[in-house]
Amino acid sequence: VNKGNRVMSLEISGQVHRALLHWSDGQERNTYSVDPTNWGTYTDFEGNADFEKGWEAGFLLQIEYPVNESADLSQDVTTTPATPVIGAANIYLEQEDLGRITLGFQTEAHDHVTESDLSGTDQFSGPAASDWNGGFRIIGPSSGKVDSDELTWSSIGADNIGDGDDANAVRYDTPEIQGFQTSVSWASDGVAALALQYSYDGTLLGVEAGVAAARYYEAERSPCIDIEPRGGCTTIGASISMLHKPSLISITLAGGQILDDPSDSFLKLPGSDRWFYGKVAQKWSLIDVGGTTFYGEYFNGLRHGQLALEANPGGGSEAADFSATTEAFGGRIMQSFDAAEM
Repeated sequence: VNKGNRVMSLEISGQVHRALLHWSDGQERNTYSVDPTNWGTYTDFEGNADFEKGWEAGFLLQIEYPVNESADLSQDVTTTPATPVIGAANIYLEQEDLGRITLGFQTEAHDHVTESDLSGTDQFSGPAASDWNGGFRIIGPSSGKVDSDELTWSSIGADNIGDGDDANAVRYDTPEIQGFQTSVSWASDGVAALALQYSYDGTLLGVEAGVAAARYYEAERSPCIDIEPRGGCTTIGASISMLHKPSLISITLAGGQILDDPSDSFLKLPGSDRWFYGKVAQKWSLIDVGGTTFYGEYFNGLRHGQLALEANPGGGSEAADFSATTEAFGGRIMQSFDAAEM
C-alpha cells in the first residue's frame, strides 16, 4: 500500500492444525477430532510502515478458529462451537535504538518464556501438558469424594505456573543486544511481568533460552489457589533449548515455580507448587520429502490447593486440601514435508 510518500506492507499468514485425540480413562474411551490448544488454527494480519529513519509503526490482528479445542473437551463435552475469536489485536511503535512499545491485546512479557524449543516439535508437544486433556475428569479411587466437575487435569495440574497468556496489556521490548532482549508488561487483572530472553545461532550450536518473573496482584488470573484464585502471587519460569547442528540432536529443559503463595492451603502443606519438563530429540534424513524427528519427553508437576466436596447431608467441611503430583512421558515421531511446509 502506497499513500503519498509512505509505504505500508501487509502480510497475511496462518495455519490449519487438526489432530485426532484418542482417550481412555479406564471406564470409557473415544476419539475426537480436535484443534490442539497448544498451537491451533489461526490467521494473522500484520502490517508495518517506516515513517522516519529508524522508526516503524505497525499492528497485528490475529483471528483464531478453535474448532473442538482440545482443552475444552471432556468425557461429557464432545464438541464445542466453531466460533472465531480474537487472538491478538494490538498496535506498536518501534525505534531501532530504543526498542518497541506495544498496546492492546497481545502476549505478556512472560508468555512463552517456558517454551524455548529448537527441536521443531513444539507445535505438537511442550511443557503445557494439560493443553491436550485439561477438561477431562480424573477417574480413580478419590474421584467420588469431590465434585466431579472440580477434579480435572487442569485443576490439579501445575503446568500453567510461570508462563503468561494473551491479555490486554502494555508491553515494552528492548532492542536485541548480543542475543539478549528484555521485556516488561503490565496487563489487565493486575499482572506485572519482567522477562529476559537469549538466542545464539552459531556454526556448531544453537541456543534459545528465557527466564521471567510475574506478580499477580489480583485474583482473577492468579495460579495461587484455594477453592478460588488468590491475589498476591509471584511466579518464576524459565527454559533453555540447545541444538547440536552436526548431529541435529537437541535438548530442551523448562520449569516453573510459585515463589510467593498467600493461600491458606499452601501454608498447611510442605513444598511449593512447581513443575519440570525435559525433551530430547534428533532429526534424521531418512526419506527425500523431509526430515524425520524422533523425540522423547517427560513432565513432573506438584500442585496444592482445595477442591469442593460433594454435598454431605450430615454437614461437615465443604472443601478439602489436596497435594497432587502429575507425571507424563512419551515418545513420538514427527515427519516433515518440506516442499508443502507441512
